[in-house]
Amino acid sequence: LAPGAGAQAAESLQTILDRGYVRHWLVAGPFAVDAEGGIAAAIQEGRPRLGETDFLAPTGGIQRARPQDGLTIKNSDGAKTIFQALDPTGTTFDLSALLGGRAEAVGYAAFYAIADRPQTVLLEIDSTLGVRVALNGAIVRDIGNAPIQEIRTDWLSLPIRGGANLFVFEL
Repeated sequence: LAPGAGAQAAESLQTILDRGYVRHWLVAGPFAVDAEGGIAAAIQEGRPRLGETDFLAPTGGIQRARPQDGLTIKNSDGAKTIFQALDPTGTTFDLSALLGGRAEAVGYAAFYAIADRPQTVLLEIDSTLGVRVALNGAIVRDIGNAPIQEIRTDWLSLPIRGGANLFVFEL
């Protein structure tokens, strides 16, 4: 696995760990919500807000896609979505600009971490609405939504291999 040409979202795992957060991301969206009745209805009824549609399927799916800045995804409705580089300055970032004015949407965020050796890392994910997490082509966690008034924190212990590691989050 190697970051594709133009993949500016690659940085040293040690740099990420020292800083405490990922600085170089690739993001794509918006994609249509595939939860029956929409995200608000799914949350209100206690159902997961992420459906089963893999919106990255045209690029190999969440398990095979190799995001890079400028990678175009042709959606089933004929629309095109492009992965874009995003470099936030802190531990959180706002993806609402990707929604294109939609009240509800699905999106992806990805980054490459280059490790000098195999190791285990602890990943903290704070999400009220849930997130699907893939590492190096394998879905490692499907975190469901929490009550809307709570911020849910999940900790994942993940085996990282030496070299490039690709993290993809469906949000």
